[in-house]
Amino acid sequence: MDLLKQLKDSGRLESIRIERAQVAKLVKGAYQDLKEARVTFPVSDRAAYLFAYTAMLKVGRAFLFLMGYRPKGLGQHATVIQTADLLLGKGFSSLTDQFDRMRKKRNLLMYDVGVLISHSEAEEAFKTAERYLDNVRDFMGKQDPQLKFDFPA
Repeated sequence: MDLLKQLKDSGRLESIRIERAQVAKLVKGAYQDLKEARVTFPVSDRAAYLFAYTAMLKVGRAFLFLMGYRPKGLGQHATVIQTADLLLGKGFSSLTDQFDRMRKKRNLLMYDVGVLISHSEAEEAFKTAERYLDNVRDFMGKQDPQLKFDFPA
């Protein structure tokens, strides 16, 4: 049984039809979060890290929407990462692995007390998010040449 079928059968993923404009708006929001990560970085490592992670999550969701899927139920962040990893292919596996590590660290930041982010972790998160957003956006453009982004990338 393949992963998509497992995720659908377990109720973690559903097939949807979504408009290109909605996908483009979500990607635009991801780049806005990346911009805010850049601005926040000198002031707060934790906030910059969280903005970078959220940007990656938004572009991952946009990609799933474009491919006709939406995560649902518990564990949606992990579902986005697993499904995007499968659909993007091996060329993205290193970035996807970094995204998943960031998800785990973000969970610690959100739900555990006293977890800190170092300046170097925040900087690496920002660089990873920048690469992930640009690469996924380019991949999406190849999948659907009619998809238009009305913002400077």
